[in-house]
Amino acid sequence: MKWTHAAHPVAKALRAAALKYPETVEDMPWGHPAYKVAGKKAFMFVGGDESTGLTVSMKLPFRAAEAPVTNLRRRPAMAWASPAG
Repeated sequence: MKWTHAAHPVAKALRAAALKYPETVEDMPWGHPAYKVAGKKAFMFVGGDESTGLTVSMKLPFRAAEAPVTNLRRRPAMAWASPAG
């Protein structure tokens, strides 16, 4: 049986939670779900495959000073990332 993120229990729970928000729609622009407000502004992407497992990317409403992780230099796995304004 081929692995699919759609069958993952966490992906199912995230989908259900996202679709509870008013005007949220599910789109498949790259072959995996993107959840958008009013079909325009994406706030969550769900994907993955057999090698990576489930992947989730979200846009959070934090400014850099309020974010839980503010110093990316402490995270060597993300050495390529830099703060954006």
